[in-house]
Formats: sequence, structure tokens, C-alpha cells
Amino acid sequence: MKSGLTKVILLAFLVGGLVAYYLYDNSAVGNNNEEAGAGIMKTAIADTKINEDAVIKKVKEKYVCPKINISMAEAEAEGALCPQGDKVIGLVKKMISGSMSENDILYIVDNYKIQGRSLVSDNGNLACIVKDKLKNDFFIMSYCPYGVRYVSSVLRPMIDDFGGTLDWTPYYIMQKNGDKFTSMHGQKEVDEDMRQICIRDKWGIDMWLNYMDCYSTEIYGKSKSGNAKSWQYCAEQAGIPTDKLQTCFAEEAAQLAEKDLKLARDYGARGSPTSVYNCNKNIVGAVPYDNIKSKLCKMYSGDAPDACN
Repeated sequence: MKSGLTKVILLAFLVGGLVAYYLYDNSAVGNNNEEAGAGIMKTAIADTKINEDAVIKKVKEKYVCPKINISMAEAEAEGALCPQGDKVIGLVKKMISGSMSENDILYIVDNYKIQGRSLVSDNGNLACIVKDKLKNDFFIMSYCPYGVRYVSSVLRPMIDDFGGTLDWTPYYIMQKNGDKFTSMHGQKEVDEDMRQICIRDKWGIDMWLNYMDCYSTEIYGKSKSGNAKSWQYCAEQAGIPTDKLQTCFAEEAAQLAEKDLKLARDYGARGSPTSVYNCNKNIVGAVPYDNIKSKLCKMYSGDAPDACN
């Protein structure tokens, strides 16, 4: 719901505009000179009257629908219901009829308290765009349910659609106190993150994905049942030598993880999952792939994949 302050601001702007227009219109009562002056001023108002359709179009592009986190314009294009959308447009029409300026209307919409959060945000870094490619650096935690779900429900269909035009790399969200790494879900998560970092850097992302397919079902998926398999089992399923993986874990993982710490800081990746596209656009959370696909297609420079058509 809107805060009391927002209601006051909207009412003040609306009433102020209506009162100003009313006084202006009635200033014509009096002598002929006053009538002539009022006529000139009315003409000036008519000449500067804003275009309602144009303003509403801008509002629909600017207003982010709660719950679905896409603009009202995108919701209409995709046939999705935009919560509070009709109410917002009704308020905008009242503000327009009250002679409020376009800038003031758009300012109020920008600060409307019941807006959702835009799916795509700018992280402040320079873009690293490669023609006909989409770069996706995503950050997860190995025992975060949303991070695990991201791999199967977002990354997999993205790879299926975009194929070789998608340049993707997994990274991990951790913290460091002195020489000790920590993570939200405890030491088991730190250890698993380190193993997955080793697989990524030593055996490559395709092998990492094979391991993750097993990990998500046989280790994480059964972690609460007491029937979870070991990391050795999933390493063997993926074709990774367990002795070499253990050596990397013991001797190299901490050094390799420094890159993850730095990139997470640089990109502002704090929640699992956080996807960073072309180095400067963040999408936070396990948002269903169908909800973000159209936005990803627009991030391509040059020809987008056939799946975008």
C-alpha cells in the first residue's frame, strides 16, 4: 500500500494543479482588458497542454509492476497482469487533467511506493560487449536452494536456446575473515564451493555442469533426507578423478577463490543467484527463464540467436 506521505504528495500535486487552473479560468471575470488577457493566457495553456497518450506511454515504460518486476509496457506486450497498473494510470489521468507537468508526473511515478524492483539493474561497471555474444557471469552459493535451482531452471534452458553465443562462467559468493573463508550456510558450503571452483578452473565449465547435474539431485537434493551421496560419487559420475580434485581442494582452492571474492565485490553480487550480463547489468534471484528471456535477447550486440525470434 502507498505510504501516507505518498498520498499527501499525490493529493497536493493534484489539488494544487486543479486550484491553479480554476483560478486561472475564472480570472476572465471583469473588464474587457481582463477578458482579453485571460483569453491570451487560455490560449497559452492550450498550446502547452501535454499529450495524454504520450505521457501514459512513458509512464507504462517507467512503472515496474509489483510481483512480476517488469514494466507495465512489457506486461501488456506479454499479456501479463500488472498489479495496480489500472490504478496508476487512473491517477496519472487525474494529474494530467489537473494541468500537472509531465516532469512532475514522471517524478511521482518514479517514486511511487508500490512499484516492484526492476529486473535489470546497472552495477556501475563498464559494459564488455562482444558482437553476437552474451556474457553471463553468475554468482551462487552451493547450498542455497535458489542458486541450485538457477543452474537447472535458468542456466540449462539458456544454454539450450543460445548455445555457443552464450559465454557463461559460475562464481561463488563467500566472505573472508583473515585467512578463513566463510559462507552463509556454514563450513559444508565453503568446502563444496571450493570443490566446485576447482572443477570449474581445472576441468572446465562443461565438466562443472555435469557435476552440478549430479550434485543438485544426489547431494543437495537429498541433504535433508540422510541419503545424500558423497562428492566423490558425483565426481566419478562426471568423470573427474577424485584424487586430483582432492589435491586441488587442499592445495589450490583458496587461491583460486580469491578471484571469486574480487568479482563479487566489483559486481555487487551479494545474493544467490546474481547474474551479471555483459559486465554491467545485474539480475538478482532465480527469476524464471521465460520472464527474462526477452531482456537477454535485447542485450545482444549484432545478431541475436534464432531462439530470440
